[in-house]
Amino acid sequence: EPTRRAHAHIDTPANRSAARRRRRRQSPSRSERLRRRRRPERMGLGGRGVVGERWSQRVLWICALGSAVSLYFVAVERQAQNRARAVAEGLRALDGAGGGAGEDV
Repeated sequence: EPTRRAHAHIDTPANRSAARRRRRRQSPSRSERLRRRRRPERMGLGGRGVVGERWSQRVLWICALGSAVSLYFVAVERQAQNRARAVAEGLRALDGAGGGAGEDV
């Protein structure tokens, strides 16, 4: 018995049949069990309401991406506004400092 376990990785017909028996004994995976389950009434597109689980997940991801893009554009717009305000304040400061001599008309 111990020698068999030590050499279980060697590809022999006996090891192949033992592996086949082990695979047969395993319970089916979750996806296989869900696939085998009978649904008496299918409603909508995927059998899970109007929108299937995959599609609802995709819609959520699209909404998240859209929110990220809109936040990015808001940040870019605010940066542009702040830059314009800083330039205007700088021009006003320059105008106030040196404009006294040129306004005597």
